[in-house]
Amino acid sequence: MKRKKVTKKAIKLCKVLLTSLILVILNSTIVKAEGSRDLYPANAIGNRAFLMSMVCSSCAYNPFPTIGRQYVYAKEGETIYTGSSVANTANRIKIYSPSGKLYSSTSTTGLIDDRAKELAGPNITGLTTNGYTPFSILVSTGETGIWVVEFYSKGTSSAQPSEMSISATAEWKTVQNNNLPAASAFIAAWDVTVANGTTVKNGRVYMNVFNASINTSPNNNATNGFFGKFYALTKDGFVYKIDNNGQNGYSFNNFVNNKGTTYIQNEKDKKDNKGLSTGNNYSTSLWDPRKLDGYDKTNNTNNNGDNILNITHKMFYQTPSTELPERANIFWSTADLTTWSTTGSSIEAWLKPIRRAPDLKSIHFKGAEGSLNTAGLKGGYFVFNSHVIGEYTITIPIASSTITLKGQLELGENKVLWDGKDANGNYILENGVSLTGVNISISGAEVHFPFLDVESNYNGLYIELLDENMKLYSPTRDITYWNLATKPNNVTQKKFNWTKQYKFSYGQ
Repeated sequence: MKRKKVTKKAIKLCKVLLTSLILVILNSTIVKAEGSRDLYPANAIGNRAFLMSMVCSSCAYNPFPTIGRQYVYAKEGETIYTGSSVANTANRIKIYSPSGKLYSSTSTTGLIDDRAKELAGPNITGLTTNGYTPFSILVSTGETGIWVVEFYSKGTSSAQPSEMSISATAEWKTVQNNNLPAASAFIAAWDVTVANGTTVKNGRVYMNVFNASINTSPNNNATNGFFGKFYALTKDGFVYKIDNNGQNGYSFNNFVNNKGTTYIQNEKDKKDNKGLSTGNNYSTSLWDPRKLDGYDKTNNTNNNGDNILNITHKMFYQTPSTELPERANIFWSTADLTTWSTTGSSIEAWLKPIRRAPDLKSIHFKGAEGSLNTAGLKGGYFVFNSHVIGEYTITIPIASSTITLKGQLELGENKVLWDGKDANGNYILENGVSLTGVNISISGAEVHFPFLDVESNYNGLYIELLDENMKLYSPTRDITYWNLATKPNNVTQKKFNWTKQYKFSYGQ
């Protein structure tokens, strides 16, 4: 059997639409906090998107709500500093340790008063005095791992007054305190910083889903959108830089996964990669990014974190730290997907895997009659090992026709059944056929970027793969597939070089 060179890794973009479509220097101190300041640095352009933090069981335009949830890796002896623009009341920030211990803020800690303190970051003894007074936790013995931080808003009101439309660098204090409803679900500024003494540890904070709102009017303006940048770390160890580049989402959700949209609810979900309209049920079309990686739509276990078919990748504010381990402990709440709690258990989850390109090992074919690399009337199994999750394609040349087998690639040994029939469903000759012309190709590190309820982006998005040093390749690697199909059986795709950008608008 002939082995085909493994296919190049593809970047796939899935646009999901709801309605019709769907550094800072203050004095002399610099503290690189992680959160809203990364999205809106001193030289930011565009408008500010507010973090959406709310409990909502049936919000059409926020199908995966969280309480402003962030994840942060911290080591024993380090300190986690947190703050938000609404933390002027006790319990507005809650932090869960890897063992499940809950810490809650007081009314005198964690408030980011204004834009200047957002830029300055937290006050850290011996380092910063012009920032905000943080709600901080010293990581104690045995608590190294992934901590969960939730930023509570003032309430569940999604009302968006016109004053909420402000530039990314503007003072937001009056908007947060006076213009938004008293029970607003929106948070203007938020921060999670990790430090060991006076050494700040960057690249430690990530999200599974970013829920936000940008009130821009009109929303077809190329300059007043959201220009924030994220760094998506995949379970294969690859990192993509995502530049929103001016997208306008009145209420939008953004996450990164390995399948995009699907339209069959079972463990072998078929990728659809098309837009969703208002009437679609997200629970059956998208793997819930708030869940652990898993096999099907109802399974909330991660199968030891290994052979997983549905994966949610991690969205960092900065390039992921080189100090991150491959795996780390985390307390996983099982009571509710929206709000974290102390009901659950401590597990080990993937964090920063070793970067690996797709490859195949131990390839062979075993006929149903037991013959090696030869198939008779009853066909047999293609057997091979893979160290990545993705998809396989097997092509079998039979006379003038070709048989194609496709499916989900799993970690470890894969066994793919061929029934011994040709492309027309007829059994091949009983004396067998040599399989030396068979090609097997795999695609791994597949990544999709669902965007929910983004009305327009007149500038287009940038999605670029970074090398192992977190730098852009030269030439850049940014070939992205955008599926403009309107039905599951219409799989026409368009391929774009994303430096040329694909632009879209409301109603397209």
